[in-house]
Amino acid sequence: MLLCSHLEGFLEELVLEAVDLMMASRLPIGRVPTRLRQRHAERDIRKLADVRNPDTFSHELVEFAKRNNVLLLGSRLLPGSVDVERLRLGFATPTTDNIRRLLGTVGFEPDRVFDVAFASARVRMRVVASVDSLVAKRQDVAHGEFGAAPTKKDVLGYLAAVRMLGARLDSAVGLQLAGMHCQAWT
Repeated sequence: MLLCSHLEGFLEELVLEAVDLMMASRLPIGRVPTRLRQRHAERDIRKLADVRNPDTFSHELVEFAKRNNVLLLGSRLLPGSVDVERLRLGFATPTTDNIRRLLGTVGFEPDRVFDVAFASARVRMRVVASVDSLVAKRQDVAHGEFGAAPTKKDVLGYLAAVRMLGARLDSAVGLQLAGMHCQAWT
């Protein structure tokens, strides 16, 4: 369970640090990934859709514009302009599907995240299977499934996969940010 939690925390921090770097680099909004802008504004857009009173709508629209300059083409992404906590919403467990969605906010095509990180299809498939197995095992343990404890071999495999995944995704995010003309990723 602990390894799964550490992977989740690492991935969240990876994305948050990437977004912080985008803001520090004052990227033109046109270079900011569409999924990041969408995730940032999504809750406010849904809230606006529910407003029925015209006066309330006008007020909410002004507030929306203040909170969502990330949608204004021609402007720049400024420090503090993205509510990074919104990017974490829905990322409760580090399944490979959730990892794909989360990394989509920093510019990856979700279906290609693991392809970018792992050139070898064999290694990619092994890491993806290991991460999904780790999360499934964590769920079983958390819900008290009988006999759910991982073996030593399982744990060693999970450790190797998580270590490799972390290093590869960190490098891939750095390359993604360089392609956006961000400051150097360290």
